[in-house]
Amino acid sequence: MRTSHTRSHTLALIAVAATIAVSTAFAATLAETFNASPFVGDGGSFTLEGPGAAQFTHLSNAPAFTGDPAGSLEVEYDTLKPSTRLTAPLGVTVAETDSFSFGAVLTIRSAGFFADPDGFAQIAFGLINSTTTGLDRSGDFSDFDNDTFDMVEFNYFPNESAFFGGPFVSPSVLGAQVGTSAFNNIVFSSFAFTLPPDTPLRIEFMYDGVTSIMTGTVDSIAPDGTLTPLAETVPLDIYNPPGAFAVPLQGGFTVDAIAISAYLDGFAFAQASAQATLVYDELFFSTPGSGGTTCAELADQVIGQMCNDLLTSPPTSVAELEKIGDELAVQIISGATIIDDNTPGSASDTACITHVKGLIAGQ
Repeated sequence: MRTSHTRSHTLALIAVAATIAVSTAFAATLAETFNASPFVGDGGSFTLEGPGAAQFTHLSNAPAFTGDPAGSLEVEYDTLKPSTRLTAPLGVTVAETDSFSFGAVLTIRSAGFFADPDGFAQIAFGLINSTTTGLDRSGDFSDFDNDTFDMVEFNYFPNESAFFGGPFVSPSVLGAQVGTSAFNNIVFSSFAFTLPPDTPLRIEFMYDGVTSIMTGTVDSIAPDGTLTPLAETVPLDIYNPPGAFAVPLQGGFTVDAIAISAYLDGFAFAQASAQATLVYDELFFSTPGSGGTTCAELADQVIGQMCNDLLTSPPTSVAELEKIGDELAVQIISGATIIDDNTPGSASDTACITHVKGLIAGQ
């Protein structure tokens, strides 16, 4: 749950929150804001795999919104070019029994954007295995097998056709190797949604190692840093995936690195399936309880506790509701170690309290 924008929506916010479980507190183990060059040769922690170094360019540009550090990473996606990946170690290895969160802040530029209605290829970032995840995502006419084993990935297929529909947001999990192709062990969920161009977006996925379910959110970011929810992904249960013909993941997965991947489409001819320039302002990964909490997760906790309190002592007015929320915000957030993930309220516990009070008041 991310935000509420008007006072008239306060009660609706609480009604919706009543159906949502309180989030696990996630603490960042990696947060790259691209305020400086991310490449190992420049003192960063990211390395390039593949021949397309020119597709990844660090920009010393102005902040995209309030709270965004100056600097970003420009990535050219062109599915006619050989697959290339920018990757960095997570500092920890996680598997299907672990809980974690990952995501990015990015902008899809409209200039030069092309998605072939007769093609099908993705814009992607996610978690990989530094040993077992290869660069061949699609296979090709000479060899249908691909080698991207052990991967948890955000995929956006911008292609739109009269027959298949689209565009599609399709988070995917590719498991450990089974046979010669990664397609032998893949699960995904998908829904039709167009990511708005020229708009900073915060995309985040949460995987629960207890339930084996991954969920995701897409928010737009206003110039003042305010988040507006745009979409929630179809929950992906890796052992009970959606779809009449879906097959559960076999075994599990193991990932230890984060990556932005610009893939070759091995089934495209003279025309690219997709061409786009993206600007990344952040890439992040977190695991539960490793030293701090984001303001967004603390906001979830406040709203969740408000919902619990409503069941035993319903407020008689909006003013009383806000008073309860304000008191809970102070009680829950004061003294907390806040992870600075460049979102509203992340500067300190005081800033987070102010931000959460504003959400409750609909400001």
